Amino acid sequence: MQSGSVEGIVLQKTNYGDNGIILKLLTENEGIKSFIFHGAKSKKKKGNLISPLAILNLRYQQKNQNSLPSVQDIDLALILKTTPTEPSKLGVVFFMNEVILQVTTDQEDNSDLFNFVRTALRILDSASNISNFPIKFLLHLTNQLGLGPNVEVDAKYFDLKEAAFVKHQPAHPVYIDKERTALILLLFHTALEAEDDLKISLEMRRKILEDVLNYYKMVQDGFKNLKCLEILELTFH
Repeated sequence: MQSGSVEGIVLQKTNYGDNGIILKLLTENEGIKSFIFHGAKSKKKKGNLISPLAILNLRYQQKNQNSLPSVQDIDLALILKTTPTEPSKLGVVFFMNEVILQVTTDQEDNSDLFNFVRTALRILDSASNISNFPIKFLLHLTNQLGLGPNVEVDAKYFDLKEAAFVKHQPAHPVYIDKERTALILLLFHTALEAEDDLKISLEMRRKILEDVLNYYKMVQDGFKNLKCLEILELTFH
């Protein structure tokens, strides 16, 4: 029997039996790791702390390498002040959660990704203007995943097929026009925590988000349409 502790970001929970759950966490040093939490739904087990992208300190025991570690106790490692009570920020959290689930695998060990997501959640919680946050999150995430597009000097078009911002109009139809490319480039070079966001119309913001998600479909194998986009609409207003 081995015991240990870990800090992790909740990516998924699945019901197990009558009162337990299986937890999938993004950890700093062990990539994605799953745990079984017996009795998680009882009050004394603090299962109410488990929500999408909650950052937990978790203590566990493991019988052997072939068994899932069993959660003994949990506490919040990061207490968010505004996000739990603001529907627009919760919508962004669901969005981030769904994206991260699609682009990570169980075998990965990526401390940079863990720290990026942790920092993004803290920035989101303290931000007063989050209208462009989902797009900036997607763009900055590409660098964490090694999927960041190349940027040519004086680029005018976003070539999705070649994963690059290019100077000359591509000869194929899979690219973004000059107007939207200029806005995407500005957001790509804007810090995630920046509060002086660009003023972008609602319709343009929707188009740019679709553009960036289409880029993910081009560069990330198996990336599918997101189910949470309707919830995300709260943010766009």
